[in-house]
Amino acid sequence: MIGSLKFYRQDKGWGFLTIKPGEDIFFHVTDCVDLDPRTLGEGDQLAFEIGKAKDGIRTAAKQVRIPSDGDVVDG
Repeated sequence: MIGSLKFYRQDKGWGFLTIKPGEDIFFHVTDCVDLDPRTLGEGDQLAFEIGKAKDGIRTAAKQVRIPSDGDVVDG
């Protein structure tokens, strides 16, 4: 799945990706693969998988990375 960076809180190590208008998903820096989110800007495209946050309850983006040819846009 591909989304765009809504924002990243460097001091907290987490942020949100926009999947489509009105639908955002949480991500944590520990779920980034070969990627330093501090180097990204709002609107940058990122690929990810959907999984559970560490609390096991909330949905979260996992394996957050720079998109490749095999990644697909939702919708």
